[in-house]
Amino acid sequence: AQFVSGFGSSDVSMYQVAGTKGDLRLDPGYEIAAELTHRLTIGGKTRKRAFARRDQFAPELLYFSNCVLNDETPEPSGKEGLADVRIITALYQSIKTGKPVKLDLAPRKKRPPLAQEIVSPPIEKPELIHADTPTGS
Repeated sequence: AQFVSGFGSSDVSMYQVAGTKGDLRLDPGYEIAAELTHRLTIGGKTRKRAFARRDQFAPELLYFSNCVLNDETPEPSGKEGLADVRIITALYQSIKTGKPVKLDLAPRKKRPPLAQEIVSPPIEKPELIHADTPTGS
């Protein structure tokens, strides 16, 4: 497996996940003011799906702040964050030893329901002052 993430490398704003049956590519993958398009390829057949422009971050902030104000536990919870840290730590350990690292992660009992979705209108691309975007565009 390979994982590369950074803003100091080539001007690319995409990500691709490859598996044994196919791959999923999101391009652009990190733009905040553009339509997102994903291509899912399974068994050599590709399906393309476009997602309309929308603010991806405001709903997360609204939901989390509402949980804080109303003393509610956010979903996903801190347990998912801990699992993420354990996975990243295992990746580093695997790189260091050159061997797979087995993790015993508890299965998720609860997943965010679709009703939890909050849609915010798209933002306009901000004016940059003496700076380039991460993708250089």
